[in-house]
Amino acid sequence: RNPQMETLGNVEGFVVDSTSMRPYYVVVDSGGWFKSRDFLVPIGHARLEADQDALVVDLPKERIDRFPGFDRDAFDTLDADGIRRMNDQICSACSDVPVTY
Repeated sequence: RNPQMETLGNVEGFVVDSTSMRPYYVVVDSGGWFKSRDFLVPIGHARLEADQDALVVDLPKERIDRFPGFDRDAFDTLDADGIRRMNDQICSACSDVPVTY
């Protein structure tokens, strides 16, 4: 959900660093309202709202609309440059100013 408690989709999993076991992204299935079925939300933008039984993302729906789609089947084949590009696109969508990591 977003801060207005609008549903953005369903949590389908997490992208986790296999060495450190640190989660980086929440995998969200938008259920069809988004331009792609799946998208990634950086873990730092999500918090658990136990009383709402939901993860809440601190981004408005309009910002989420800018997120690139996420293809689960293609993720395993991404090289370091592909992961960096995907990360940069997601980070740019999260911010009003250009950001790269």
